[in-house]
Amino acid sequence: MELEGKVAIVTGAAAGIGRAIAGGLAASGASVVVDDVDEAGAKEVAAGIRANGGRAEPCPIGVGTDAAAAEIVRCATDTFGGLHLLVNNAGVGGDAPLVELSEEQLKRSVSVNLVGPILLAKHAAGVMVEQRYGKVVNITSRSGLRGKYGESGYSAGKAGMAGFTLTMAIEMAPYGINVNAVAPAAWTALLENMPEPERSRTIAKREDNVLGRVARPADVVPTVVWLLSDAAEYVTGQIIEATGQQASLL
Repeated sequence: MELEGKVAIVTGAAAGIGRAIAGGLAASGASVVVDDVDEAGAKEVAAGIRANGGRAEPCPIGVGTDAAAAEIVRCATDTFGGLHLLVNNAGVGGDAPLVELSEEQLKRSVSVNLVGPILLAKHAAGVMVEQRYGKVVNITSRSGLRGKYGESGYSAGKAGMAGFTLTMAIEMAPYGINVNAVAPAAWTALLENMPEPERSRTIAKREDNVLGRVARPADVVPTVVWLLSDAAEYVTGQIIEATGQQASLL
């Protein structure tokens, strides 16, 4: 299998895109640390992977602080003896239109969508640099590339993740570490909780894409698996949209 012998961390893996990615990595042979602040959800996903013959360990910590990032990496190295792959997927919405946005909402959004993933990447890089091998995929969003009504904090955090991906790719290249980002547009709980009228506009746009349907979390998985495999060893510093929509030349 493509990822046999590799150890992976997937954050925000209790539901949605993260859950699909964790299952996809396990099916491709990786041992998966299932990280999520939702303890019951993380344990359920890990148990499901093991029931299907895979290797997984729940790590119900969540992201946002340096201490949490260090503990998540320790969960991988202590349980499976190493760390080769990182998927920074954890994210949180719940913003508001700018004039209604509270400081608490903004800090929470930026903490989970940007600060936590950067800190986790820092600690993961410590292991990867030493072994001179590793692959990182940061899950950003179309919101971070094009903006979205009522999502100032979320869009800013995801845009920051795109910029961080480019910088980390430059810094890690001498150590044989590939760093890329995937920007999906899939039906998840974040879409369900999006404020109107943006929710209706977003659904309409997705239904009008060139593939003719709203993406599912499973649609994102093959792109992530490929970027984490050795087949993509000459791909780094890229932001790939898994949206079913055409790219713009401008």
